[in-house]
Amino acid sequence: MFRNASRCTALLASIVTLAACGGSSESTPRAVVIACQAPNDSEFILATDAYLKDISPHPMRFLVATSGDSALPGAGRQALQDKGPTFLFPPDPAMREKVRAMLKDKGSWPTLLVLYGGTQRVDRGRAAIRFAGRFVGGKEDGQSAPSRAVWLQCNDGRWAVSRTEEERSS
Repeated sequence: MFRNASRCTALLASIVTLAACGGSSESTPRAVVIACQAPNDSEFILATDAYLKDISPHPMRFLVATSGDSALPGAGRQALQDKGPTFLFPPDPAMREKVRAMLKDKGSWPTLLVLYGGTQRVDRGRAAIRFAGRFVGGKEDGQSAPSRAVWLQCNDGRWAVSRTEEERSS
């Protein structure tokens, strides 16, 4: 009985090896492609950092929408907090004025409202996370920050930033 189990295991291992190599007569086996799951928090942090790179003037503090489609997911807010003071920017105009007054009292640092534009998974190996922004308060008040798509590429089962593309603002 153990002899048959050993033969069965050896046969199964041979079949798996042939399947992994594609069963072809090539001298080198094909690489096994490991697919990535949907981008998650760690990829969102990478994308947020890539979005902020080279924005001028360099933001020293950040605002995030508290609700709506443009509100950053939690990982995006965390990435901003790692870069500098981050404040919530509510939808209510009266509350926004209070936030603006508080920021003004704390100094005229470049303050960027970072807006989330969505995540698009193109296929199993590529995804894009979109951002935009505008400066609030100070001499940059109302100035737009670039709209960018941060492209992620799946390599060996892990997402990595492959490029950042400027996009037209709508």
